[in-house]
Amino acid sequence: MAKTPPPPPQGGGSNFNLSKGDLAKIEQLTREVQGLESERGEVNAAINERRASIKALGIDMNAWAAAKKRKEMDPDDRDNFDRSAAMCNAALGITIQGDLFEQAAESGTLPSSLN
Repeated sequence: MAKTPPPPPQGGGSNFNLSKGDLAKIEQLTREVQGLESERGEVNAAINERRASIKALGIDMNAWAAAKKRKEMDPDDRDNFDRSAAMCNAALGITIQGDLFEQAAESGTLPSSLN
């Protein structure tokens, strides 16, 4: 046999003893939330435009996201991440192309900051 729920407390179970000031505050905060949501949409659109520009340069977006995440790390966390990634790559037999930068340097496509 299903249990019947207990009756709601007097007053509907909620605090409906809000003053006019409280109601005005709710209205004000709601307007602020709506404004922030609008701004968020504009910011998201701007971010997506930048990402599209990066992708248009031929950059793999997963690689870019990983590099961005790594750049934003605390230096100590980044060091631990790098060591952990190297160990995991070795354990999984994943190698990085050793001559990648040499080929880029020879072809003139290596950024000067990496020379």
